[in-house]
Amino acid sequence: MLDRCKRDYKIGLGGITLIAVISHVRLIAANHESTVQLNSACVCVLSSTILFIFFVYPSSRHTYIKNTDNFCYYNYALHFIFIAATWIFNPTEGYGKLGTYRVFGAQLCMSIVTIQVFTLFYSTMRNRVYLLNQNIRQEERAAPQIDQNVQDQVVTVPVESSDAEDSDDDGEEICSFKTLECNVCFKRFKGSSKRRTPRILTSCGHSLCHKCLETLSGSQGYVICPTCMKKTVVPVGGVKMLQKNYIALGLLEEIDGKKRLEKKPDEKEEIFGAIRLVEDTEKTI
Repeated sequence: MLDRCKRDYKIGLGGITLIAVISHVRLIAANHESTVQLNSACVCVLSSTILFIFFVYPSSRHTYIKNTDNFCYYNYALHFIFIAATWIFNPTEGYGKLGTYRVFGAQLCMSIVTIQVFTLFYSTMRNRVYLLNQNIRQEERAAPQIDQNVQDQVVTVPVESSDAEDSDDDGEEICSFKTLECNVCFKRFKGSSKRRTPRILTSCGHSLCHKCLETLSGSQGYVICPTCMKKTVVPVGGVKMLQKNYIALGLLEEIDGKKRLEKKPDEKEEIFGAIRLVEDTEKTI
């Protein structure tokens, strides 16, 4: 949605800006010809209205443009030059002051509208278009059954057999399973570390670690999944507002628990061996 709105803004605001510049120049060069002035004003108003209705207004219902402060001063200076040029290139001799005032008034009325349009178009070209909060929530709800997608993705672990050797092999396969690793840094997820905590991308269900999500999002406000190239909008509050992948964290805890259980029999054998050694020494004595 954000890309489509940016495209419509560039078409609509860019077209209005181009038409406004041509109309400003045409009014200056009209040389007090009332017919040319009227035609230029009508073409400018009608064309700008059509572009606004079909491109700018639909996008403004879902997004907003953050104005660029520094450009405003240059914009005001540009329109001041347009208005000042009216007095320079439209002499009053032979036409009277009324004709000059008419052109000056037309330039002034157009400048009131085009000052804001120029600023919005410049901000759009600088990628300062953002989704409204309500549309961010709608995009999050649009992801169909995220939990089921994550479960299908993560819980595809080989079935453990009853033999000890088979269970060891399965454990190694689980440890090397790619869904327990971040697809960007290729490091294993870890629940005890904030940076390595897996978080779910709402648009596709894939998981990335917290640190990589912060790096990819930056100041853009969205993350593109490296696996499927789908875009996920970062909620208000940052990456920490994305849901954790508790299924992956549960599998990691289970794997760590199995490793601890595998070490315990070795410790028991050492203890029993020490006890037998003591008993044998007592018998010999």
